[in-house]
Amino acid sequence: MPLPAPEPQIRPSARRRARRSAAAALLTTTMLASAGLAPVQAAPSPAAPAPSHSPSAALSAEDQLARETLSPGDGWASAEGGTTGGAEAAEIIEVSSRAELVDAVAGDEPKIVRVTEDIHADEADDGSLMTCEDYQRDGYTWEGYLEAFDPEHWEDAAEGPLEEARRASHQAQGEQIRLLLGANTTLIGAEDTRLTGFQVELSEVDNVIVRNLRISDPYDCFPQWKGDEWDVEWDNVTLSGATHVWLDHLTLDGGETAHAEQPEVFGQQVHRHDGMLDIVRESDLVTVSWGRFAGHDKAMLFGNGDDRITDRGTLRVTMHHNEFVDLVQRAPRVRFGQVHVYNNLYRATDSSPYLYSWGVGVESSITARNNAFELADDVAAADIIHAWGGEGIVEEGTRINGEPVDVLGAYNEAHPESPLSDEIAGEAGPHGVVQTAERAAAAVEEHAGANLTPEWTDPTDPVAAGEQVLERIKAPDTTTEAGPVWSPTPTGFAASPTDDFPQGTTGGTGGPAVTVKDSDELAHWAGLEEPVTIFIHGAIEVEELGEMIRVAGDKTIVGLNSRAALVGGGFSLDEVQNVIIRNLRIRDSYVPGDWDGKDNDNDGVRVDTSSHVWLDHVDFTRIGDGEADLRKDSTAMTLSWNIFRDHNKAIGVGWTDNVETTLTMHHNWFSNSYQRNASIDNVAAGHLYNNLVEGFGQYGTMSRGAAQLVIENSVYAHGEDPVVAKDPESQVDLRGNSFTDARGRRDDTGPTFEPTDHYDYTADPVDDVRRIVTADAGPLGAPEKVSRTVTVALDGSGDYGSIGAAVGAAWRANRPVDIDIKPGVYEEVVRIWPGMEGITLRGATGDPEDVVISYDLAAGQEKFYGGTFGLTGSPTVAVLAEDVTLQSLTIENAYDEEEHGPSQAVTLRTAADRVILDDVRLLGNQDTFLADTPSRDESARVYMRDSYLEGDVDFLFGGATAVVENSQIHSLDRGDELNNGYVGAPATHPGSPGFLILHSTFTSDAAEGTVHLGRPWHPSSNPDVEPSMIVRDSELGAHIATPAWADMGGHSWEESLLAEYGNAGPGAVPEGETWDGRPQLTEVEASEHTRETYLSGEDRWRPWR
Repeated sequence: MPLPAPEPQIRPSARRRARRSAAAALLTTTMLASAGLAPVQAAPSPAAPAPSHSPSAALSAEDQLARETLSPGDGWASAEGGTTGGAEAAEIIEVSSRAELVDAVAGDEPKIVRVTEDIHADEADDGSLMTCEDYQRDGYTWEGYLEAFDPEHWEDAAEGPLEEARRASHQAQGEQIRLLLGANTTLIGAEDTRLTGFQVELSEVDNVIVRNLRISDPYDCFPQWKGDEWDVEWDNVTLSGATHVWLDHLTLDGGETAHAEQPEVFGQQVHRHDGMLDIVRESDLVTVSWGRFAGHDKAMLFGNGDDRITDRGTLRVTMHHNEFVDLVQRAPRVRFGQVHVYNNLYRATDSSPYLYSWGVGVESSITARNNAFELADDVAAADIIHAWGGEGIVEEGTRINGEPVDVLGAYNEAHPESPLSDEIAGEAGPHGVVQTAERAAAAVEEHAGANLTPEWTDPTDPVAAGEQVLERIKAPDTTTEAGPVWSPTPTGFAASPTDDFPQGTTGGTGGPAVTVKDSDELAHWAGLEEPVTIFIHGAIEVEELGEMIRVAGDKTIVGLNSRAALVGGGFSLDEVQNVIIRNLRIRDSYVPGDWDGKDNDNDGVRVDTSSHVWLDHVDFTRIGDGEADLRKDSTAMTLSWNIFRDHNKAIGVGWTDNVETTLTMHHNWFSNSYQRNASIDNVAAGHLYNNLVEGFGQYGTMSRGAAQLVIENSVYAHGEDPVVAKDPESQVDLRGNSFTDARGRRDDTGPTFEPTDHYDYTADPVDDVRRIVTADAGPLGAPEKVSRTVTVALDGSGDYGSIGAAVGAAWRANRPVDIDIKPGVYEEVVRIWPGMEGITLRGATGDPEDVVISYDLAAGQEKFYGGTFGLTGSPTVAVLAEDVTLQSLTIENAYDEEEHGPSQAVTLRTAADRVILDDVRLLGNQDTFLADTPSRDESARVYMRDSYLEGDVDFLFGGATAVVENSQIHSLDRGDELNNGYVGAPATHPGSPGFLILHSTFTSDAAEGTVHLGRPWHPSSNPDVEPSMIVRDSELGAHIATPAWADMGGHSWEESLLAEYGNAGPGAVPEGETWDGRPQLTEVEASEHTRETYLSGEDRWRPWR
């Protein structure tokens, strides 16, 4: 199968670039204004003796470029405070002459100096160019010098008066060409500008940026004869005792003075240049990036003496994305320093002068990663390294002429008498994205050198890469008080820098971008051990249900269009780092019938022992096991703007005894998820803010083990136990959250940690969370379409494999949905939450015995985290939304009283108005059907017809108005000769009708006279109820006792409206007779107890029609 080729780099559109520029300009202008500084300085007058300055109204793109600082993590110069150059300067000084340049860069105050014209170091004050003769002092001439020290009559190094004259002349030249930069300086070239003849010198200064300049030909007019060779001094750039230096997009070369073309004198070539870049005398914290170094002998020297032990601990340098062309040696040569050399391109087109590139000097620590070499045929890999008294070098990922080569291995094979170790004492230090050698070589070839423009996009810049992704998927620019809804880079802990990832999570930044359309392509690119950005086009279905696609490190996986999805499987991140998954649907790996997830381990995303993971704008639904499991010491993770819905277990965090994990969860939407929203075990710092958690059947968010959580400005609605601290060491700090219709525990153990100690953030106001999250969480595009009629089937033939999933889908349909359920036993807990109005659950065959919804929770059963399920937590099905119909199905609570002992075990709870139960079977023991109200101040109506209700104790109970018509009420035999239970236990809402059972049949196998029709329930939470239950026009079996009613909880049944009318059968009071304990309504009273008077109300509800 052919795989897609990498796509060209995406550049931000003009609109997005303009938006970024405007935002940057606004921020910069605001910062400058707050400091009382002018934003811009105009160009100086060329005729003026010094630059003139006048402010402009706004920052141009060029001015923004001039004010750029080194990005966090970009090499050693970003460490220990970073490098900002002159960014705080009030003005940008533009120069076009040597005099202006020398004056502008002097001093230590913050300054930005932009070179707008080519400047020559030999430029005199009158604008003319000086020559070597103009620097000659004390009678020095080149010809005289050669005659004096000709080896024909002079054997040693030059000395004496003429050598002194040379030195004086050399000093005079140095005073002219040495450009001394002060501290806190940014020196930047405008387009195509060149400094010729200068030695740019940074001596004992801190915080300097030099960018976008061609620095050429520091020509030494006065070479010194050493007796056996010629010695020169001037470098293109030299750092001596300088710290925090960023050299970027520079071109350093010999200009018109080609090294190879210099003549030989006294049998030795006369050099006119010394080094290109020397970093010496305790210089430290330097980044050299995107430069071009060409045509030179001794290119780079880091440390200038084997005995300079004061350099220990300094000379920390990063070199990345530089091009080195035809350099003879020293690229670099290092003594004492800790130097990270990565993603550079080396070219040696002529083998004759080439000596080596990496000089391993005394106590040096060079880390060379993913560099590319283009070598002439007779240059060996072993030649790349030269040992100068060092002991080791870390080298990996090198490509030579396109092929991977173990350069250190080649060197050691060629030098068996003095091999180098692959271990070093120092560190690589902070660094940006490390590309593959091939990818870096292409980028360097295109971008290195003094060609920097405001339009340039760094292919290793995570912000730019993120913007390109957002541009391609057409993400909106929506913002909230917390920031952009679609951030180009991670937020929270996933953005936290580490030694390995100093820029936080960057995903596939720096690698190719590919588009995949099937699972084979996805698995191929996701599994590559290199950075890749993978765009998923359309819905990709895995070959085998539950297949987990392995994701290697350094990946960004993004849904490209509104249909983008991973169907039937998930992603596995096992011992990897640096992964981003965004704008995607992960769905439908659920195994029908396995609601508990006991028979599969199909997670949506499983993260094991991994770090720096960002899941953003992903919709997880109908997953086999956990929607996202973050396990085994995984850390530095952020979950943002995701949807977790329609499932048993949303997010599990832990599976470890260690307390190391850091986790941020913000702006996620948990909807119709029974538990684990999230379950967080042994997390060192878990920050949850601005999440919407609604519809949680067992619990909301849990702190387990020694987890330390901050839950802030989040919304919990409709559920049980919204926040739980499970164990003695589990900690939760609740801050400004909202709880609506959320019963049970809201554990708040007090302060845990302060998130701002780890990262900056702003939380949206809690009152805005529902609106913001429901509008913007999840991937782009319209949500899943939900038909007016959907099917559920256990054999995979339906639209959904679980009833809960179908109910959840209907919740988002914004219109009534009929759910047809095919035959089978559905072992799951179903909740029809407020907001799901108009749903119908219907057995597809019309026979209620064909469709069974079953679960086995008891009200008194202990939860694993303490407490009991209670009457609201134990029902197999709960209807909490209005206008819901259950039709032609069976609901049972399969709690086993024989095994576990008697307990309340609710089968169905209704707590909403206008609920219809049509041809249903409700099976249970104690407390089978709870006809409840939404609150103690609200009433509710339920109509049950042509149905079957069974139980033994109080199996129709609650405060709602309930009419049961044409149904069978079956009392189970408890085997008691005296009391086999009670049918009803009304707790009627004051002012409302209670229970009315009419035209029904009461049956039982229990002994005669051992079952009561009911008893008055006065809940402790609402003792002022007015219990009412009427049984009329029904067939009563012999099991009905006399008295038919019983006291309950100290409340006499005679104080409540508990009565009969017109019943028949062996358990009924014969017509015309009066029995104690069997009160009968009069005909007039009976006329007030009809389905119409109970149910019609002001809305004239007529469910029987």
